[in-house]
Amino acid sequence: MKPRLFPALLAWLLLATGCSTVATLQPLGEDPVALPEEAWAGTWIHKDGAVTIRVVNPAQGLLEVGWVEESGGRLAMESYTVQLRRSAGWTFGNLEAEGEPGRYLWARVEKEGNQVIVWRPDPGKFKRLVEEGRLPGSVTEDDDVVLQPLSAEQMELLTSEREGVLLEWDDPVVFTRLVP
Repeated sequence: MKPRLFPALLAWLLLATGCSTVATLQPLGEDPVALPEEAWAGTWIHKDGAVTIRVVNPAQGLLEVGWVEESGGRLAMESYTVQLRRSAGWTFGNLEAEGEPGRYLWARVEKEGNQVIVWRPDPGKFKRLVEEGRLPGSVTEDDDVVLQPLSAEQMELLTSEREGVLLEWDDPVVFTRLVP
């Protein structure tokens, strides 16, 4: 599986092509993350290319992430709005799934200086927790997992690592900002 360019970013939010995803029916996280423009705006590179980020609404944790992609022999600009929210010490990036209003792809996001690390959820681990009834949700025919809104106890299960790491920990997407 190779994520598309920004959805490397969210994958940061995970618009992974050809792979199972874990989605929610509302943005994951309790509180929006305050986003200072100077900490997020700019061009960020990763192993597959670059994205440009601008802060759209600092108080609501909204970013616009854009990149250039080749499509049909032409270059085309792509962009998505990403909301950063926090729960239990974790920051989650949320992206409304393309063509699926009310369904959000998400990832854990950690920012340190001019570096952002993004971990996608592990669909197999979430599938098991849903099938066992430990998390509310469903599994589609394509093995996509769709989580219902989570209680505080269920969020704690997700962030505590009691069930092991529920993220693709060994395969993060790492972004480095070129010039602040």
